[in-house]
Amino acid sequence: EDEGRGRFEVVVQESPGRKRILLKHALEAYPARASDLPSLALAWSPDGRYLAVPLFQQTLGVAIIRADNGRILKAVEDAYFPSWSPDGTKLAFVRGTDFATLLYLDTNFGAPRVLADIGKTNQAPVWFKQSILVVARRPGGPGGNAPVRRSELLRVPIDGSKVEAIPLVDT
Repeated sequence: EDEGRGRFEVVVQESPGRKRILLKHALEAYPARASDLPSLALAWSPDGRYLAVPLFQQTLGVAIIRADNGRILKAVEDAYFPSWSPDGTKLAFVRGTDFATLLYLDTNFGAPRVLADIGKTNQAPVWFKQSILVVARRPGGPGGNAPVRRSELLRVPIDGSKVEAIPLVDT
């Protein structure tokens, strides 16, 4: 941009010779979390109508945009690792850092619903039937409060029932 400022764009490559800019905005200053951008994920809805993209700002966030015109339908602050349900009616995402929380919202884009505290994760959740699977590292010492962490595969039902934790071997 002019005066040495940066710009964030979401571009869809429709064919080898044709691309479309869905979202573009200039950055006033280099965001503190900009180094996180390469590791963040975006997610297309299964029907191709929506795209969940990372927000490029001081805090992490996810914007849900319409793929046909780039209009922002919902911005969710402090969110990352979006994952659409197979039927495209729900978007799961993670919020927080060391003690992250798994949430989801419906395509009416109202308030997100909290599903579970999951610990720390480094990848987007995966939908499985009426549950969401996520690999997380959580406190694992005696009494659950020691600084030791263990990896688990968490099966989080979206109906709010009990979370199932399957311990994984740390290497």
